[in-house]
Amino acid sequence: MNKFLKIIGGIVIIYLILFSCIKLFSNKIKSELNAPSPGMDNIKLKMKIENNAKNMNTVLPKLIDSRTELTNVEYIFNVDKFVYNYKIIDILKEKISTEEITNLTSTLKKSQLETLKNNPNNSDYIKTRTNFEYNYKDKNNVLIFSFNISSNENK
Repeated sequence: MNKFLKIIGGIVIIYLILFSCIKLFSNKIKSELNAPSPGMDNIKLKMKIENNAKNMNTVLPKLIDSRTELTNVEYIFNVDKFVYNYKIIDILKEKISTEEITNLTSTLKKSQLETLKNNPNNSDYIKTRTNFEYNYKDKNNVLIFSFNISSNENK
């Protein structure tokens, strides 16, 4: 009888251990299945950015200052790039020297980078590691220069 009780006791202990392990693993699996996917969150943010571009375009073109017009923006979803297209309304490309273009490019890139870094509304762009492209055209829509700001620069 003593042996029989030991066997029954052993079986009960093994059952309790197995039941506890199954319960733990099933709860972990359930929580992982119900947790939001980081990939889905990223897609939702990209869709929000794409919608922001569409909304911005409803009020564009718009003068940003006395000589610069933001003509349109574009979000390229599959490469996660936000493109700004500007027109400098009082310049012709052929009237600008290479040195002036280089200086203007450098100055505007620094300015745009500071704007990106200091704007609290840019958290979605940072989370999705969005890259930026800036295109500047002359008054006849001829490209003068462009530059990119990578997500690594915008931290």
